[in-house]
Amino acid sequence: MADPARLQAQLREALGHIDRQDPEQAAAICKRMLAVAPQIAEIHFVYGSALDEMGQREQAIEHYRKATHLNRKLFPAWLNLSIALREDGKPQDAAEAAREATRLNDGAWQAHYALARAYFDTKHYNKARRAFDKAVALNPQAPELQFSYALCLQETSRFEEALTHYEAALKLGHRTEATYTRMANVLQVLGDFERCEAVLQEALEHFPDSSSAQVMLVTSSKGEAVPEDALDRVETLLESGEDLGDLQRAHLHFAAGDILGKQKKFDEAFGHYRQGNLLRSEHEAYDLEAHRKNLELTRELFTREFYEAHADYGTDSEQMIFIFGMPRSGTTLTEQILASHPRVGAAGEAAMMRHIRVGLDRLPVNAQTMSRVMEMMGPAESRQLAETIVKTLPTELHDKDRITEKTPAHHRMLGLFALLFPKATFVHCRRDPVDTCLSCYFQNFSHGNVTFSFDMETLATEYRLYRAYMDHWREVLPVKMLELDYENMIADPEYWSRALVDHAGLEWDDACLSFYETKRSVKTASLWQVRQPIYKTSVAKWKRYEAHLGPLLEGLGEYAPRDEGA
Repeated sequence: MADPARLQAQLREALGHIDRQDPEQAAAICKRMLAVAPQIAEIHFVYGSALDEMGQREQAIEHYRKATHLNRKLFPAWLNLSIALREDGKPQDAAEAAREATRLNDGAWQAHYALARAYFDTKHYNKARRAFDKAVALNPQAPELQFSYALCLQETSRFEEALTHYEAALKLGHRTEATYTRMANVLQVLGDFERCEAVLQEALEHFPDSSSAQVMLVTSSKGEAVPEDALDRVETLLESGEDLGDLQRAHLHFAAGDILGKQKKFDEAFGHYRQGNLLRSEHEAYDLEAHRKNLELTRELFTREFYEAHADYGTDSEQMIFIFGMPRSGTTLTEQILASHPRVGAAGEAAMMRHIRVGLDRLPVNAQTMSRVMEMMGPAESRQLAETIVKTLPTELHDKDRITEKTPAHHRMLGLFALLFPKATFVHCRRDPVDTCLSCYFQNFSHGNVTFSFDMETLATEYRLYRAYMDHWREVLPVKMLELDYENMIADPEYWSRALVDHAGLEWDDACLSFYETKRSVKTASLWQVRQPIYKTSVAKWKRYEAHLGPLLEGLGEYAPRDEGA
């Protein structure tokens, strides 16, 4: 029988080796101990900790589990198990282990932190925020905790709160490149461009080779102004950054294109945009055939007869306003005008689609899924789904008479929205086809978004698919839809703003003409523009680049300008 005192001494020795960053020696000691005392939970825990430090995560998890089975009250084993499971890509199992850790020691901030991160990874954001709140209340001096909480708040569009926690992280010494750039992004969204630039300048003092900070500094510049040395900085990084990955180089090329475009060096700018798109296309695929198939299924499923047969489906609420169209077609401007009305709240971009996925048990939202769902859903279920979706939107919006929901690609799913919300307001934003496509080509969208924009042939094909969707919806949808042309809004903003507000069933409010003064966060590619009065510089912008647009103009076919030079 093993001597308990000797085992305790060996455990202390093993822990000492881990503290001195010598996990191999700790593991060797634990292995010898387990040969004579395999039923002692603490040995498995320390052995797991050593294996974890050695990068042998699967074996570490195995011994953490053995420790928890042998002693259900061994708090450190549950905590380490949760952390290891999350790092191993098993966030649901990690959450289960973290919940057990919090039950054993509710006063341990580390347990609530582990639970928060596991919830965040599984996209249970409300639960994550509650766990983060508890962890921060227990230990507000943990810099990594403050940073992680800020990330969670930023992801859920709570930008003012996120800023507070990024500031706290910096004050506590969490001066990483990510802290600066994430904080700068929040300041962009909140419209504080001056402070955003100051944060980025500070980031570059600490991380002079940061391509992310360089790119953000350029894109945060107001209007046509750019820092004098911006292009030199970007080009220096491109020329000397052998260690840059393709996506980092792509971001720099987009930044160079933006700078040169503002300097009216259009040919040079286009060359950089082309390079940026080429680099991104190598890492982000777009399944054009899947979208063609979805269009075919959409036409088959959503017909006039379908809506006649389902006339009693959905909610009678008039609260929702759906704003849609191609990306870069004026959807953000339209939402900002409406959101300036005191009786309107803005849900932002992609909120509805995210909540529909939850309502459909996270099935992919496409025509094939809709066909299967229709077979199982009756009128009562459709109303329940619609009401559930609205309830999952931010609570501060629930008492508003109208809620805007803006995602450009919603034109693919209008059939579902019209079924669930037949009395909602629908606003289709349109813009000159070439300007729309070129603006997409020039925009460095976030990873995984608008991946059809990387080459002009695909862009043109996607545009034609979008027009085909809209032709179909005009024929079959039993809803009121306003077709709002960007160029008309630019030419006569008051007339079309009034028409927009009237279409939404609201009384006019003069605040809608001062939309750029509205104090709301804007998480979109149009960060700077939406903070300004109506501007006309984006109308017919494509003509400056006409010499490079042959594939796009040819691909657009009947949607391309007909008369020469137009």
